[in-house]
Amino acid sequence: MMRLDNGKSPNLTALRTWNYRKEELIIRDLVECGLRVKASPCAQGNLVTLKRRILRDGLAIVNSENRETGGHAVIVDSISTHFVLLREPYHGVQMHVTVVAFTAYYSGGRIIQYLR
Repeated sequence: MMRLDNGKSPNLTALRTWNYRKEELIIRDLVECGLRVKASPCAQGNLVTLKRRILRDGLAIVNSENRETGGHAVIVDSISTHFVLLREPYHGVQMHVTVVAFTAYYSGGRIIQYLR
C-alpha cells in the first residue's frame, strides 16, 4: 500500500511468498522501490507518541497482535481523539476503529515510516 501511495507498482511475486510481519522485509521492499525509510521505537499503547510521529512524518506501519489473532502489521494513517484510521493490507480495506479497540491490539515495538 505504501508503494501504491507513492506511485510505485507492487511486487506481486513477492506478495505471494514474503512474510510482511518481518520488519526487515517491509523495509527492504520499500527501499527497493526507491523510498527512504526509517524505523523507530514506540512503546505499546503510547498513542501520543505514535500520533506525533504520524503528524510529523506521515503514516506508519505498526504491529498489532493478541492471543486470539496472532501477529499482523497494519498501516496507521491518522489518530484522532476517538478513532484510528488504518489500512489492513491483508484484506485491502481502510477502516476507522476506536482508540480503545486499537490500543487493545497495538503491540508497540518499532514503527516503520517513509521519509517524504
